[in-house]
Amino acid sequence: MVLLFLKKAYTKLIDDYFHDASFIKPTGDGLLIIYVQKENHLKETANKAVASSLGVVRDFDTFVSSEPLLADKAPRKVGIGIAIGSACRLVSEGRVLDYSGRPVNLASRLTSMARPSGIVFDAKMHSLLTDDLKKQFSKETVYAYGIGEKSGEGISVYSFRNCTVIPGMYRQPLDMPDYFTSKAKQSVKQIKSIAKNPGFFTFVLGKRVLDPREIKVSVVIPPKKAKKSGVTHITASRTVISHFVRSGQDCVECSFKGLVGHLVEFGMKNEDMVTFEIRYPLKPSTVVQPNHSQVV
Repeated sequence: MVLLFLKKAYTKLIDDYFHDASFIKPTGDGLLIIYVQKENHLKETANKAVASSLGVVRDFDTFVSSEPLLADKAPRKVGIGIAIGSACRLVSEGRVLDYSGRPVNLASRLTSMARPSGIVFDAKMHSLLTDDLKKQFSKETVYAYGIGEKSGEGISVYSFRNCTVIPGMYRQPLDMPDYFTSKAKQSVKQIKSIAKNPGFFTFVLGKRVLDPREIKVSVVIPPKKAKKSGVTHITASRTVISHFVRSGQDCVECSFKGLVGHLVEFGMKNEDMVTFEIRYPLKPSTVVQPNHSQVV
């Protein structure tokens, strides 16, 4: 089934969308497509590449719709990454075997960011595009292994605003610490009791915190109540969050002034449950444990 799909999809891509490409090479679950152009033709080629890619994203779910064996099992979405620049060409006996270099590597990274659906292209291309194409994309800063990993090395890209959501892992420097979210559930009745005495909430995290200044504590409002109130989270101010270590365990103490009043205002009853989320950077040696914390 996989081979049949790849054959049909690749043929469609090459014949109908990228028939004039200079070089095409399968890369497992994708294609490397190269356009070799002189500088005075860059604008025309850039617009053609982006417009063709938009067509692929739009039409991809119909590529094998006429194939009975594939109609219900084939992928319906595709991600495309596009980069521009000078690349190295490997030639043997007059035949081009492959391409390598930064734009090839960058296009591969951007393809991963574009998946499962959409387009992400190198910001260097933006000035070459027509206004009609430009308005379909939004500018973002991303980080990629081997190209732009650290703070200050972010890569400017544009993503297709209609359907592309770049995963959060690519939106922060790769040398930044991992973050973890501990969760604790409490009933409204329990919250009312804690709010009266002692007046603050204490969470035993079970993991080591790298930087207490980066701790964030939020209360998640249940979906039904959130839909009526328009409020999904109540986040505590950093000024009312404190961190300490007790018996070798990291703890967070937090005051939610007015929390009970908000919950009552949202129509929540004593038996209703809400979730506290505590997000914080992990120390590198931390072993990830079950996603929960203890409220004391």
